[in-house]
Amino acid sequence: MYKGGKYEGQIGTCKGGHVRFRNGAAGYSALYHQIDKMLSGESKFYTQDMTLLQIGKLYAKNYRLWAKNLAKNLGVKPNTTLEEYFDLPPRVKIKVQGGPPL
Repeated sequence: MYKGGKYEGQIGTCKGGHVRFRNGAAGYSALYHQIDKMLSGESKFYTQDMTLLQIGKLYAKNYRLWAKNLAKNLGVKPNTTLEEYFDLPPRVKIKVQGGPPL
């Protein structure tokens, strides 16, 4: 679900709060952009070390079913992380003295 703001190609939201796009290409473009932000560390909500289940908990009301369906379509388990799926090295987290990990 997406609250506030607007994705390119977005034409509104449905009753459940999910974004609607003018066509499939616009929806896929927004999806690829969001995944890129997750993997690059630019997302405000998601990180590459999150599991599909953790992502679903933030994204969908019925997150267990969402994660189960996504995992089945990807051929993995719901506890698979984006790092594992995309075969990425773990992101190094740096702790600045007196601050949260970066």
